[in-house]
Amino acid sequence: MSAGVSGDMALGGLFALGFDPEILNARLRALDLGASVSSESVSVHGLKAARARVSCHEIHPPHRGLKDFLGLLDRLEKLKEDSVPAIVKDTAARVFRHLAQAEAEIHGIAVEKVHFHEIGGMDTFVDILGVVLGLHVLGIERCFATPFPFGRGAIVMEHGVLPEPAPATLLLTRGFPSFRTGWEGEHCTPTGAALVTALAQPVDPEWTAVLTAVGYGAGSRNPPDRANVLRLCTYQETDAGDATFQVCQIECNLDNATPEQLAYAVERLFEAGSLDAWQEPIVMKKGRAAVKLCALASWTLREEVLRVFAAETPSGGVRWFPVRRNVGLKQTLQVETEFGTIDAKKVTFSAWSIRRARGEYDSIRLAARKHGVPFRTVQAAADEALSSPPGEAP
Repeated sequence: MSAGVSGDMALGGLFALGFDPEILNARLRALDLGASVSSESVSVHGLKAARARVSCHEIHPPHRGLKDFLGLLDRLEKLKEDSVPAIVKDTAARVFRHLAQAEAEIHGIAVEKVHFHEIGGMDTFVDILGVVLGLHVLGIERCFATPFPFGRGAIVMEHGVLPEPAPATLLLTRGFPSFRTGWEGEHCTPTGAALVTALAQPVDPEWTAVLTAVGYGAGSRNPPDRANVLRLCTYQETDAGDATFQVCQIECNLDNATPEQLAYAVERLFEAGSLDAWQEPIVMKKGRAAVKLCALASWTLREEVLRVFAAETPSGGVRWFPVRRNVGLKQTLQVETEFGTIDAKKVTFSAWSIRRARGEYDSIRLAARKHGVPFRTVQAAADEALSSPPGEAP
């Protein structure tokens, strides 16, 4: 989003990626709103881009409220012909509510009493519905966003002259990274900010994927010093099932946690989806015995695991870093011994032509108790049976 984002830029970017405007127009005609959309191919500073143009008969758009926009979505869902999937209607409604909640907080009123001013026109409805429908049609499942760019100076609004960014835009981007470009004027509109923050999450610097397509959505202005476009990229995320892939290790040092707190924290870490969790004895400053609590987690669950560290330990800080693993192919099997059937697990590292198998602890323990023999006796019997499985070379 280095140049900014607006509803029409996002819609134009989806048109550039292959979303057919007629799919959206069919829905608009079914509503009989007198609105339509078209895509125009333009060149912006040498970049081929698509400019979305919304046509409607509103010269002075009414100050619609949340109820008006949600009512249009309800009408659209009830149409038997040219209706939209429920997920599209629900997602678009979430974007409108997101926008209304920001306006309500700014003005200190209830969401139901919000009346949109500059963004109350039919073009706002078309932009939001079009973007959500386009994402659905193109099969885009998850969205990520780079930081919001904010300009400098002031912008003229119905409420008067206000500093850039507009109050709604600023509030909507709460929790998302942003930066100042030094360029004059508005870069991000409330509609664009609502779409991004309702549908996407900040992109992780360590996120990796394979690029599949690029599309540029052109803005309505064309400043001489920069390309005013929104670049949309589609990616195929890398498969976490590959033999080598990246996870993150999260850890903190604790010299003031009780054994009960630590045990419960480990339990909660596994419940949050950690791949592994463990404790390491360490010595901290002032020679105090302490514990380093660690967890391995996938990137997608990192925030959940970090939240457990913050909530369930007395630590004042948590660190994390990427790690790479080579994960062997694991298979479960059973072997017959003089002490009965023993469960086992085989691990294969195909990259190095290495494989090994070992009896499972719980299965060996139960057999040892049942037959009244030492644990190591059953374990040795299982190892011997595993060394030459039937029908397989040692």
